[in-house]
Amino acid sequence: QHIAEVFAGQLALRLGVETGEVVVGRAPDGGPSLAGGVLTAAARLGQAAKPGAILVGERAAASGG
Repeated sequence: QHIAEVFAGQLALRLGVETGEVVVGRAPDGGPSLAGGVLTAAARLGQAAKPGAILVGERAAASGG
């Protein structure tokens, strides 16, 4: 089933993309654990984006990736 049908047109993604170092480990419950300022930066970009938009941070844009 197409995602637009499931959400009846009410789903609008907002994404933030940034480049940087992330530390990956295991949480006490066995799941993944991620840490790094880049995660906060990407989250803030996503929150600032309008529905349907992707905001790219300065470092990600400068990396050409």
